[in-house]
Amino acid sequence: MSEEFPSNSGEKIRTEGDRVSKLIEDGQDIRENYLQPLIPLPQQPGIPPEFYPVMIPPSPLSKFIDKIDWKSVNLLKKTNSGVFKYCKEIDLGRKGYEAEVKVYRALERLKLKEEVIVLHSLEYTHEVYQFFVKDHVYISGEKKGLPCDREADQKEGECDFIVMGRNYFVIIEVKQNKADMEEARLQAERTEKLIMGIAQLTGSTSVPPIFKVGVPPYEYKEPRFDDRKFSKWWTKTILSKLPTDQQDFPSYEETKDVLVALWASRKNKCEKERCSLGWNIQDIDQKLRTAVITFENKKGERNPNSNPGIVD
Repeated sequence: MSEEFPSNSGEKIRTEGDRVSKLIEDGQDIRENYLQPLIPLPQQPGIPPEFYPVMIPPSPLSKFIDKIDWKSVNLLKKTNSGVFKYCKEIDLGRKGYEAEVKVYRALERLKLKEEVIVLHSLEYTHEVYQFFVKDHVYISGEKKGLPCDREADQKEGECDFIVMGRNYFVIIEVKQNKADMEEARLQAERTEKLIMGIAQLTGSTSVPPIFKVGVPPYEYKEPRFDDRKFSKWWTKTILSKLPTDQQDFPSYEETKDVLVALWASRKNKCEKERCSLGWNIQDIDQKLRTAVITFENKKGERNPNSNPGIVD
C-alpha cells in the first residue's frame, strides 16, 4: 500500500507489514517495561498460583470527576439555561463513569490462574479501523448502513473494557441506561471486528475466542459486584465456555501487543508512558486541578480549615 504512517520515532512506515511490526514491537516494549509487575498471590503449597489482572491504566481513567452543586445550578438556570444543560451533560457522563469504575474495581480484584491484561477505555480512529477491518459501514445514526467516510483522525469507536486472557478476549460494554444496551451490542461487535482484523494481520491462522458482554444498569448495583459473586459470574460466563483443549490454541500474543500499543497511541504516536503508574497519577492530578467541583452545604461540626462546606 502506498500510504505512509508516522511512527513514534518520526520515520515513515511505508508498508502494511512494517506498520503491524512496529505496533507489535511497541506493545512488547510496553508489556515488558511499563506495566505493573505480575506477582503471584500467596497460596498454600501444591496449589497453582493465582494472579490479579494487570490493569491498563493502573487506575481508572479520570473521565468525569466533576461534582455539581445542583442547588446553585437550579438558581442559575433561571437566568442562564445553558448552565443547566452543560451541568446535566456532565452529570450524565459522571454517572456512566461511576458505573465503569465499579466494573474496573471488580475486574482488578479477580483472582485467576493465568496472566490477564485488562484495557480500560480503548479508543480507535477511523484510520486505524480502516487499516485492520478495511471497508465498513456506519452502525448507527442518519448514515446507518452507508459506507463509512469519516476523516482519518476522527474517532471510529471505543470499548469500555477488553480483557485479554491466555488465548481469548472479552469485550465489556457498560451502559447507564437499559435503553442503551442495543448500542452496547453494536459497539461490542465493532470492536470484535477490530480484534479479528488485528489477529489476521498478525498472522493468526485461527479465529480467537471473543466474548461480548453488555453490563446493564442493575448489574453494577451492590451487592451484585462483590468479589465472590463476580468471580462466580466470570467462571460461569467466560471460563466455563472456553475450549477444553486450550493448550492447542495459539496465545495471540501479537494481537495483544497491537491492542496495547493502540491503547497507548495518540495521533499515530505510541506514548508508552501512558500505561505506567507515574503517568496515571499525573493524569489524575491534572484532572483534579481543572475539574468543576462544588460542594453542597451540610450541617455538622464546623471547621472552616478542613471542611468549609459545613454550616452551623
